[in-house]
Amino acid sequence: MGTTNRNTPQLWDKLWERKTSKDEDTATLRIEEKTVRWQKLKEIVLNKFSSFHDLKVIEIGAGMGTYSGLMAKQGAKVTILDCSENALLRAQDFIMHNGVKAEFMKCDALSLPDEIRYKFDISMSFGTAEHFQGEERVKIIKAHFDVLKDGGITCISVPNKYNPPYRFYKFVSELTNRWTVGEEYPFSRREMKNIAKEMNPKEYSFFGDSFVCSLKFFLRTPFIRKYLTLRQLEKAEKKCLLDQYFSYSIVLYAIR
Repeated sequence: MGTTNRNTPQLWDKLWERKTSKDEDTATLRIEEKTVRWQKLKEIVLNKFSSFHDLKVIEIGAGMGTYSGLMAKQGAKVTILDCSENALLRAQDFIMHNGVKAEFMKCDALSLPDEIRYKFDISMSFGTAEHFQGEERVKIIKAHFDVLKDGGITCISVPNKYNPPYRFYKFVSELTNRWTVGEEYPFSRREMKNIAKEMNPKEYSFFGDSFVCSLKFFLRTPFIRKYLTLRQLEKAEKKCLLDQYFSYSIVLYAIR
């Protein structure tokens, strides 16, 4: 059985050390614009604020900052926060390649500085909270609320414990020592709901991304990945009835 590396800034530095081209980064943003997750999040933001223009947004544990790029493209003022120096360098390239602007902050999300508390209209993360356990698992969710203004919204996307393609892929990858993203513990909706309720939000709900697109976890050869990427550039993701409970992502939306 393979072993899983501990989550440290050094692990993420290694993960994000590879440089990519402008073409790759612009394609990544174009693909994400067509996802079910982005379309649902965009609808939520517009229903709440009417426009992205001048909204103060922070992405926590952002990696290269894909969603920061999407929101900056819509006119938001974004801050990208990560504990990894290489992740921030990678995010700077990504933001530059897509012709938008952002601020960058190297910081441990579990120890937020006072100057960024209660400052943002939107906080978000996409693949961060699942890397924590125990008390830290609650603290990382709380960090998303702590940076929000009163009435601000958070959007926290985590892997779904009950998405079969992802669970199969993760099991095989760990078994064969091909898992590269450290410790990762997927959430159930019940667990996320219980943690969210501890934050006393004014309102909260959940949505999923595309279950159909999660089937790509079964198809991981380079040829298949290239084919799927080309398809994603051309067509929007498909919705289906399984999205709400069995998609790859569980997405918490909450109002502070």
